[in-house]
Amino acid sequence: MRKVLFVLTSLILLGVITFIIIAANSFSMALRRGGFDSEFIITHEACFDDNGNEFRIIETTGKDGKEALVHLFRNKVGIWSIRGTSGANNEYFWVRTAGFKGYRVGEFKYEMECNFLYIGSNAINPIEFLPGQLPKNVAVNIRQNGSNYSIHLIFFDSSKSSSPSYSFDFQELLREAGCIPTA
Repeated sequence: MRKVLFVLTSLILLGVITFIIIAANSFSMALRRGGFDSEFIITHEACFDDNGNEFRIIETTGKDGKEALVHLFRNKVGIWSIRGTSGANNEYFWVRTAGFKGYRVGEFKYEMECNFLYIGSNAINPIEFLPGQLPKNVAVNIRQNGSNYSIHLIFFDSSKSSSPSYSFDFQELLREAGCIPTA
């Protein structure tokens, strides 16, 4: 009986230790499983989604050596996994619930927080937008280090559509402002 109890306790302890090691390393494991570099990482956004799960939007490189944006989230158990990637266009879009507004019972307005993130490495001037290039009520956060940059736009949308009511051609906007070279 003591041997059975010892073996059972040992197996449970081994399982708990294994789970802790996997949970602690699941971020880099998720990136490697997805074909991304887990050493070179720039975090652009770290927050919680509508379900209370932590998420991060990071910049890293793929197997081909090209930059990519990767959306990772951590589930309730603590394991990270990839939710989406930017692909070849280096831009990523995600939506969060912003809230509800209402005055009368049964009549309310649903708002979404729409986020665009765009990265690039071809700036020839400081990244600045000309007046009128971006719609009103759009917040912009620009990070730049030499020719490398990231542009994060945030706006609120009350339409019931799952696609944003604003769309941006970042390459064209930056060319018009003289921030990146023309084709």
